[in-house]
Amino acid sequence: MGRGCKLFIAVLMAFMFLIPASGFAADTIKFGMPNALSGHGAAYAVPMVKGAKVAVEEINERGGILGKRVELIVRDHKGKAEIATRQAEELITKEKVNFLTGTIYSSCALAMSAVAKRHKVLFIDSGCRSTSLTEDAGHPYVGSISIDTVYEGRAMAMFDENTPNKTYWIIGSDYAYGRSAVQYFKEWIIKIKPDSKILGETWVKMGETEFTTAIGGIARAKPDMLVSVLISSAFQSFAIQAKPYGLFDKPVIAVPIVGQTELMRPLGQNFPDGVICSSKYIQGELNTPAADAFEKLYLKSTGDAFVPAFAADGYMEMWLLATAIEKAGTTDTEKVIEALKGLYMETPKGTLVMRDFDFKCNLGEWWGVTKYDAKLGYSVLTDVKYIPALPLMHTREEVLALRNK
Repeated sequence: MGRGCKLFIAVLMAFMFLIPASGFAADTIKFGMPNALSGHGAAYAVPMVKGAKVAVEEINERGGILGKRVELIVRDHKGKAEIATRQAEELITKEKVNFLTGTIYSSCALAMSAVAKRHKVLFIDSGCRSTSLTEDAGHPYVGSISIDTVYEGRAMAMFDENTPNKTYWIIGSDYAYGRSAVQYFKEWIIKIKPDSKILGETWVKMGETEFTTAIGGIARAKPDMLVSVLISSAFQSFAIQAKPYGLFDKPVIAVPIVGQTELMRPLGQNFPDGVICSSKYIQGELNTPAADAFEKLYLKSTGDAFVPAFAADGYMEMWLLATAIEKAGTTDTEKVIEALKGLYMETPKGTLVMRDFDFKCNLGEWWGVTKYDAKLGYSVLTDVKYIPALPLMHTREEVLALRNK
């Protein structure tokens, strides 16, 4: 064999080793996801990450995005905004992620959004319920597929629209989310029931587990309905203490995200019946091709016994970005942002449509009444009603006015 031939073969072999065996292009598209994998938020964040990983695996098995493999880089911010800020910075500057995703906790989402704006990197959120994220603190580099407190407060009122209830008592954990949701509930209930009345409000410190004094006051007031915006752990303590006083003999409506299967299942018979609440996703509720395929894939990929509600949002978030990138034909941020405007896609939760001015989507949540299921061994939502988000969201004019304050 001649010297020239040997050189040609050596060069050819070296080139072949540079080609990925999978057939993907040499570079990857990176999604960064700081999330609350430990602490109180883990109950939501862990399923979200699982759903995202299932989507990434599916995307890669289908050939990736634009022929490039997708990589999801996850970090644990422990629910702390300062850690979320640092991790978002590191993911952008060191890991060179193309996009940011996540997260649980509004404070962390707002912190990540500020980093995204500074670096002009698109951040799509799936867990923040603060209206600030896409309204007064909104900008072109942030969007969300999560409902917010405008929707949640108004949806609570909508669920109670056709009942004889006229008097209400509010109890909540004293933080921005609860105050905001209550504001929109009060505005909307007066709008649809002009003769309704708020008899009183009780606000407790975050982490409070003793409710005896509050329960006594509510029992004496005898409201037609109790409206709770207690965080999940506080609501569980309150429910146990309030039941002997008969407070759960009348309608109780509760947010945030009290009706998730992953929260009710571990409590068994300890979760009270008759609580009106919502869930981001309910396995088996939708018999659509997209929902059936997602549920089968998730259960097969993870080995979990059921599909957690937050897994659906993690899954959808990855596919939303994949669809936008494919539509844009590039990972260039500005072009992907343009592709997101008016983008629609079939998801496990129905047809998703992104608004072109704030990158919020039209999908709402499922609302129902809790009831213990002896066969399953835990509570489920009955009399389920889907309340879409779009009719209850702030309009274009309202969003732009808040941004220009």
